[in-house]
Amino acid sequence: MCLAPTENARHTMPRPRVAVVALEYDRDAFSGNGILCQGLARSLAAHADVLVLCARPRGSGREDDVPVVTRGDGATTTAYVDVDTWHRLDRLGPHEQFARGCASRAIRDAVAAFGASACLGVDFSAVAAATNSGLCGGDVPFIWSPFRIFSRSDFDGHHALECDGVRRSDGVLALCASDADFVTERLGAAVRPLVVHPPLRESVLKIARARRGETRRRKYLTCVVRVSEEKEPHRFVELCEELARRGVFDSKALSPVFCANASLCQTSAYAQDLKARFQKCAPSGRVIEHFLSPEELGELFSETILNIHPPTHDAFGMTIVESAAFGAPSVVHHAGAVGASDLLQTIGVDVEAPTREFADKIEEILLDARTRVVAENAHSKALEWDEASFGHAVFDFLFSHIRNP
Repeated sequence: MCLAPTENARHTMPRPRVAVVALEYDRDAFSGNGILCQGLARSLAAHADVLVLCARPRGSGREDDVPVVTRGDGATTTAYVDVDTWHRLDRLGPHEQFARGCASRAIRDAVAAFGASACLGVDFSAVAAATNSGLCGGDVPFIWSPFRIFSRSDFDGHHALECDGVRRSDGVLALCASDADFVTERLGAAVRPLVVHPPLRESVLKIARARRGETRRRKYLTCVVRVSEEKEPHRFVELCEELARRGVFDSKALSPVFCANASLCQTSAYAQDLKARFQKCAPSGRVIEHFLSPEELGELFSETILNIHPPTHDAFGMTIVESAAFGAPSVVHHAGAVGASDLLQTIGVDVEAPTREFADKIEEILLDARTRVVAENAHSKALEWDEASFGHAVFDFLFSHIRNP
């Protein structure tokens, strides 16, 4: 049994040491996983020394080719495993190579020298990596946190991998209530996971607070998700095709914006097709082909009327909170399918409806005065939950599992 130490014991303990195992972190981050892991490491460093064990695409070492790097702030150490493929977090990604690399002498020595008090592993890809490095299966309590539950969309391919995450863990931390239910009901968790919502990242929060009260002409209908099958951006392109047929973009008072990451467009026929279809139907629209910086996100969302988040399920959907921080409300699939809806107000619709019905609904939302009320409510809530609050909640959960403090 894991017992949380008393508050007095907590303050008299040596500074705890927390290991975070995540395939994607800071080297060429391509998804919300990397962004959230960076925020997690920053926020945990306020409470503990942190070791991040992660992968990076081979050749991206730049200034540090060695596998273990000590950061300048002294609180965070990063241990890297080079992998040959990138831009995928599912079972077709480099999780097996990541796990093999974590069994290397350099990594195991770094982990042993660090002396973790607790470990948090992100997604199924962290489980074997943490086990091989000595951070799971021994005396170190292992908390599993599925930032994305892949068996929700590919049950046969990922179910066993994610059940293993539950089985090997001392506790599970979920990003939304829907995922906590799934982990309990479908992955076999004996105890319902704790739900801790991701925060608005610090850099975006600072920009949003500095711009609070600014007014700009809003003209964009945006879709800012990774252009891959699990994010279902084809729904947005189909919507734009229908709106274009209706002449909605002709006056240029409303202009669509579509994110189509260049690296994915080079390797994915799905992404290439969507980019071509979008450009054909909306030649006056914008295609963004790079990973947006916080400043660029602020510029875009400050001029966005409505943000479309197309997947039928998403563990959280950080761009929903980021758009809200700049006053842009989001349309999401209904019935609690997107985790950010637990944290702030969104506009729920049936994204699986026939395209004409979906387009009818979007036109109605654009004209509805209540949409701005949703935007204002979401804006206030988005600015309340920050990295410090997130890190404190995660650390408390980790701390409660530390054995023999």
